Amino acid sequence: MSNANTVYFKYLPMSTRVLFSMVLLVFGLAYCMAMIQVWVTPRRPGRQGLPHGQRPDDFL
Repeated sequence: MSNANTVYFKYLPMSTRVLFSMVLLVFGLAYCMAMIQVWVTPRRPGRQGLPHGQRPDDFL
């Protein structure tokens, strides 16, 4: 694989590095909040009629 077209993070301008870092931070925070919501939400029967609904084990 050629490294000629690879742009390293340290060579990007500071504003782009901050933007990329904040986007990754927001995605990570949203993922954590979604997993917390799945974990805390009461387990009601789903639309398919399953007796247990959705469990955290269904996503992990």
